[in-house]
Amino acid sequence: MDKQSNSPSGRSSYVRNVLFAEIMKDKDQVTQGTGTATTQLAGPVFRDIGQYLGDIVVHGKGRHNTNGFTYDVKGQYSYDGESWEDFASTLMSVSAAIAGKTKVSSVYTTRTDFGRHIRFLLVINDSNTGVATAQLSLAVAFHFLS
Repeated sequence: MDKQSNSPSGRSSYVRNVLFAEIMKDKDQVTQGTGTATTQLAGPVFRDIGQYLGDIVVHGKGRHNTNGFTYDVKGQYSYDGESWEDFASTLMSVSAAIAGKTKVSSVYTTRTDFGRHIRFLLVINDSNTGVATAQLSLAVAFHFLS
């Protein structure tokens, strides 16, 4: 786990413990072409992590997006790793206009969603004008409580 300072000089007395995990790297995504969203697991299940988290930030980068490709990143939590509950809100929504650019989510701080185990879902869609494609990379920054 890397320790990163929140100040540009690196000399702040406020240091956070951060785990930055790449959960998808340049993975080709293809929609159904019907305006119907499809959902898939994005990356691994992060086990025994939730109780130590202060917040989560998602980073996304799309390439070669076509035909109205859009995506959302959602989170889920579980106590036992078998039964999963959705986070209270979507972590990141990316419209077709910016699906080919780098996007960083807002800081997600709803700690009641940080269950024992956490996983992420990718929801892809199109503008109902035919199959849409993109190449996606996703990463998650976990900021731990001190």
